[in-house]
Amino acid sequence: SKKRLPLVAIITSGGERLQEGALSLMQMAKTATAVNSLHQKGLPYIAVFANPTTGQSYASFGNMADVLIAEPGALMGFAPLRVLQEMADQPLPIESHTAESHLKHGMLDAVVDREELRGTLSSLMRRLTPSQTKVRLLKPRGREQKPKSKIDAWEAVQRSRHPKRPTARDYIARVFGGFVEIHGDRLTSDDPNIVCGVGDLYGASVMVIAQQRTPRPPGEPQGPYIGPDGFRKAQRAMNMAVKFGIPLITFIDSSGPAQTLEAEEGGLGHAIATTLATMVNLSVPTVAVILSEGGRESGLALSIADRILMLEGAIYAPMSPETAASVLYRDDSRVVDAAQSLRLTSADGLAMKIIDTIVPEPEGGAHQDPEDSASTLERALVRAVA
Repeated sequence: SKKRLPLVAIITSGGERLQEGALSLMQMAKTATAVNSLHQKGLPYIAVFANPTTGQSYASFGNMADVLIAEPGALMGFAPLRVLQEMADQPLPIESHTAESHLKHGMLDAVVDREELRGTLSSLMRRLTPSQTKVRLLKPRGREQKPKSKIDAWEAVQRSRHPKRPTARDYIARVFGGFVEIHGDRLTSDDPNIVCGVGDLYGASVMVIAQQRTPRPPGEPQGPYIGPDGFRKAQRAMNMAVKFGIPLITFIDSSGPAQTLEAEEGGLGHAIATTLATMVNLSVPTVAVILSEGGRESGLALSIADRILMLEGAIYAPMSPETAASVLYRDDSRVVDAAQSLRLTSADGLAMKIIDTIVPEPEGGAHQDPEDSASTLERALVRAVA
């Protein structure tokens, strides 16, 4: 930390050396204190778990890293596999206590083969090291483009739900260079409906949080439905952006939070509330982009930003038109009237001063020319961050 360099820890350990007694156990506190000093200086720390990684190394400095990576098939966890087996009433699942199991349960950011490890570490350090992440004064590229005409509310609903409409991952692949994804909420699981990672925007490092739409039958809301683990995962990415002083860009495309018993028991309400509170207080530049459906609390939670962009054919509303027709008119057939009354189009959002900028789409919608749509969005993002 004195030289202000990033730290990479390659860990393969069974834990403390018992013959040294309590003196060995105290090293957990000593290493934790050292890592805290590193975090306070805003330096990146990446831990790589090899085979095996258990015991005190795993439960102290190992799990305090900003990014956790493991090698395929590595045995991992606090207790050794033998101890777990002795305590269990039945044989453990074959995949238990492995890197792959930890990734599934939100405890790892990635499982990376040793041959690919150098490239992954290089990309992460280049984008997270303070000397590399200082945002250059980005210059707006070209003149700001504006929509040629307004889109009808029901047409916007149909565009936003088109099965071929580009998703968040489509835009990430086209807009951000060298994107490195991180996974997991470090608590229970990894919500695939939330995509987080770091990448380059026109040469500047940025943190990206995106809601990844799940295709559904025509006419239905396209999802995704975000669970508590998804909101907690987003908070991890927000806090990383603050630590490394890089702008945060969010992509909004969700029909709402997951309304299931599992989500409620997993702390959905608390996860939404703390995500709202976290994004409100972020000290780095924030830009939100409503890609397709900005639905309910999951749309709001990631769109409290310094600048809010909205694609021309996207919608932003507190409920779906189908729900609104039932609630407002007690008539499911009046969905078109409900869409109009919700004032959900990008033009409505601009008129109400809820958004800052409308990003034009190709004629007929973003699905007609995804490359052109991504290029237009990239220019709008550079302008917003600048």
